[in-house]
Amino acid sequence: MNKTRLSLRDWAALAEIVAAVAVIFSLIYLGAEVRQNTNAIQGVTYQGIVDASGEYLLTIAGDSALADIMARASEDPAVLSPGEFWRYFSIGRVFWRNMENAYLQHGRGVLGEEEWDVYARIICTSKSAFESTWDWHVDTLNPGFRSFVESC
Repeated sequence: MNKTRLSLRDWAALAEIVAAVAVIFSLIYLGAEVRQNTNAIQGVTYQGIVDASGEYLLTIAGDSALADIMARASEDPAVLSPGEFWRYFSIGRVFWRNMENAYLQHGRGVLGEEEWDVYARIICTSKSAFESTWDWHVDTLNPGFRSFVESC
């Protein structure tokens, strides 16, 4: 019977191979975990944006006085009393901030293309409806977002 003993050099080479395989498996596992984490973050972010939009709309729909202010202001904001104007201004600020958040999350890669397409259409469609509020808020918004809105 021929018993071959491994030399120290052979053991070292075998250890390097095992270590390389372990590194490869670790990288595959890490990649899967990062992908899963990214998907979870994207889902939570999108849900947060949807929740903020829903809260915005329900606030207006649930308050008949605010809904009336929005309806009258959409025709001519000059007809509003100072208190009504402040409410209209504030709801406009919330709208533009919500849309800016969607824009920024898309820019960070957290909001996917399909989700962003929905918000891009909302922004561009709403620009004309909120044209009177745009000038009041434009200086407080992200420069990239301002450029996007102005290009609609």
